[in-house]
Amino acid sequence: MTTSTAPPTTTTADALPTTTVASAAEPEPGAADEPSTSATTAPDRSEGTTPSDDISNGELRWSDVLDDLSASAESCIRESLGEEYLEALLARPVTSGDFSTDDDALVLACIGPEPARDVFLSALVSVIGSEVGDEEMACLREQTAGLDVIGIAESPNDSPKRLAAVFMSGRCLGDAFFSFYLAPSGVEFVDLSDGETACLREWQAGVDWDGLSEAAEGPEEDFVAESWAFLMGLQECLPEQIRFDTGSVDAPAGVDDDHGNSQAAATAIEVGEAVGGSLDYQDGDVDYFVFEAVGGEAYEIGVAPGELEDPTVRLYGADGLLLDYDDDSGGSFAPRLFWPADGSGPLYVKVGGYDNGSYTLMITVPDVKDDHADWRAAATAAAVGEAVEGVLHHGDFDYFVFQAVEGELYELGVSSGTLANPAVVLYDADGAFLASDSPRLHWRAASTGPLYVEVHGFGNTGSYTLMIAR
Repeated sequence: MTTSTAPPTTTTADALPTTTVASAAEPEPGAADEPSTSATTAPDRSEGTTPSDDISNGELRWSDVLDDLSASAESCIRESLGEEYLEALLARPVTSGDFSTDDDALVLACIGPEPARDVFLSALVSVIGSEVGDEEMACLREQTAGLDVIGIAESPNDSPKRLAAVFMSGRCLGDAFFSFYLAPSGVEFVDLSDGETACLREWQAGVDWDGLSEAAEGPEEDFVAESWAFLMGLQECLPEQIRFDTGSVDAPAGVDDDHGNSQAAATAIEVGEAVGGSLDYQDGDVDYFVFEAVGGEAYEIGVAPGELEDPTVRLYGADGLLLDYDDDSGGSFAPRLFWPADGSGPLYVKVGGYDNGSYTLMITVPDVKDDHADWRAAATAAAVGEAVEGVLHHGDFDYFVFQAVEGELYELGVSSGTLANPAVVLYDADGAFLASDSPRLHWRAASTGPLYVEVHGFGNTGSYTLMIAR
């Protein structure tokens, strides 16, 4: 089961901070796709039992899971994975890092909701790395009772639902959860002072756990806000042990830093103007810049390597919230990201890297006309039964809206033109995620009203045709 093997780093588009004890290397950017809901129907498990043994110590093996399965579930797995893969599966523990999320989802769909939840809990407990008692396990079962573990298995490690599941374990696991977050610092929970321990337990009692769980089901920006509050609460109790990776420290004595290491010291630059810079010292130099964005404009932010062979770039809002991150999208280790500004005002750019040296930053407004908006409020109206053509550019998402009728079954499909690997995501009228798949999905409308469709290409560009049919 592929679950995050370290304290969660960041949400989609690197929107959450990394917990660390020192400046760390920039993370590779994660996939930005919403978790999908599998359309696979789980077989009837009336012939089998739930594989619940050994969950509390994280030692559940796939052979234990399959021993308890019904004949129909075993048949489903054999058909989905093939005999050769099944033999390899039986030899591994559930928490093996070799077990990819795509295959996780296939197996979980075959074994059914309850055993799938047990498998998920086994992986989660293994990640936390502490023994779990009966009372704690009962709490975890209650917290995950309605969890779509198949959707989580299909989603990236940094997806809101997956991160929320790890965060939510703090409600049940108590000191074990704190030990998990302290692990990178090398500090043991038992070595904390009485004041630090009391602060953590007071924080734990005051967390809005239900709000955190609900935020994971809604718009991504709501989850980001809730997660920031969650992580900052931890950091306030343990400011020395748990630090957020800003990637910067003060310049050593005698070093003339060309650009500031914070938003407050950012260098003002103009759109369309190339600006040179240099990361001047090891373990902490980053360069901040600020430019005035105009609402409705889409910006391309790129860094050309010089002596700095592998730069990275991050984009922040005026409030300090991380908006986007990139490493190598420009090719040859050059970072490049695209950002549509939804309002006018300052945006901050941070250039970092894996080494020292010179670079050139350029912010432009590319001569590309977006055929369909990147947000729900300006979605293109699509009629059921009519094909709509579109083109995705770098960093582009296209939004559409159609009027659904309660009880009707809809097929949402994206046909490729020049766009490789198109995908479709469905949201309700409030922006809450409903389902996703590639290249098509089926959805029965629970009520009459607008539904929103997002088309993306996992970072690819090109043309496509969207068809909504019933």
